[in-house]
Amino acid sequence: QSTWGQLSRVPVPLRFVSHMSGNTPQLSTEEAFKRFRATVALQRKFVGVNKQFMWEYFDSGTPSTSDPLVLLPGASGGAECFFKQVLGLSAKGIRVISVKYPAIFTFGDFVAAFDRFLDSLDLRKIHLFGSSLGGFLSQVYAQERPERLTSLALCNSFCDTAYFADQSTCLSLLPMMPEFYLKKIILDNFPQIPLEPEQADAVDFMVKQLEGLNRQDVASRLVLNTTYMAVDLPRINPQLVIVIHTLDASVPVFLIDQLAARYPDCKLAQLKTGGDFPYLAAASELNMMLEIHLRNVHNLKQ
Repeated sequence: QSTWGQLSRVPVPLRFVSHMSGNTPQLSTEEAFKRFRATVALQRKFVGVNKQFMWEYFDSGTPSTSDPLVLLPGASGGAECFFKQVLGLSAKGIRVISVKYPAIFTFGDFVAAFDRFLDSLDLRKIHLFGSSLGGFLSQVYAQERPERLTSLALCNSFCDTAYFADQSTCLSLLPMMPEFYLKKIILDNFPQIPLEPEQADAVDFMVKQLEGLNRQDVASRLVLNTTYMAVDLPRINPQLVIVIHTLDASVPVFLIDQLAARYPDCKLAQLKTGGDFPYLAAASELNMMLEIHLRNVHNLKQ
């Protein structure tokens, strides 16, 4: 039986269960992003032995004794897709760093490059949030570097790539495929049904984000997403983990169940709506969940 079907047994605060109105947003995501870019600069760091890996990121909020929240996007996004979290949470005094990871084709290289990126920012420990593929990469990093994580937040993610690998018949060819075809593979997984205005607006924004990725970016993300890999038993305290699931997301529920089971005693949280991109379509609700999560982790550490 689905873990989420038994959610009523889990003591999740009522405010974790949210619902958006169907009203058309007053300000489109694209317009809101333009205002964001007018005040927050996109930064770049080159890391690696030959400085071959370029990380792009937004960094907002006052550095303090608290560990910052670092955000990793899924296969179709960059640092821009979390701009509503950067704005909303930094206004609450939380330092937020939204990143676009470089074109990396192996999990080992990702861990090494992420290490160097964090080192370049003098970050010893972080709270790590990942959505979809970003959530899987967050778990891979947590498995290899648990000492660097204060907490882990996973949204519409998975702990085993077998489901995606089984559907891919051309893994070895992905790095050689033309850019338009690689992007089509991702676009074919976007919602193909009529959506609420907030979700449609979010999808439009993410299509533009995908258009901004180059061939190597897209190929590397598809390779990571379809390479057989499963996260081992957690090396981070499950009480420091929150698993967030949007009920109308396209990720299969059995993958979310599998993810929740991997972290016994983790916090489970639901968004009734928000689709595949709740960080855009249900930003206020997601921000509230993350703020409560960070507060709970702080209290647990006391």
